[in-house]
Amino acid sequence: MTFEAVHNGTFVDPTPDVGAAEFLAAVGVPAEWFAAAERWPGWTAGAVRTGFRWLADGAGWTVGRLLAEVGDVDLARLEGRVAAARATLAPLAAVERGRGAVPAESALVAILRYERHLTRELREAVDALERLRALRPAVRGRRRRAK
Repeated sequence: MTFEAVHNGTFVDPTPDVGAAEFLAAVGVPAEWFAAAERWPGWTAGAVRTGFRWLADGAGWTVGRLLAEVGDVDLARLEGRVAAARATLAPLAAVERGRGAVPAESALVAILRYERHLTRELREAVDALERLRALRPAVRGRRRRAK
């Protein structure tokens, strides 16, 4: 059982093809409650078990297999809903990441205000590094003094 089978309609429901009234009568719902069976106050665990047993017998299955198959179908539908939600949220997450890549306007103004200062400081640091590298070969040639 896969999401694709349920989504594409290739999944074949094994439960018997009966009308809702026939099923409700089989589990004990009175005829006057057929239109609003979900609100019938007589639902009990026994009535639900009877309904599962009736559906499983009609399909030639056990109740456990019926519940497993229904769970697989529900899981496949849920996987489809999760995939659709992820597809919807992915562009929003990309936009949010893009917003985080650019600093806030106040920070951007501060950066632009100090850009010349930062550039000058960086140039001075690079010049100092170059002077130190130029001195390095001269330092390598000297021996350390013994203490």
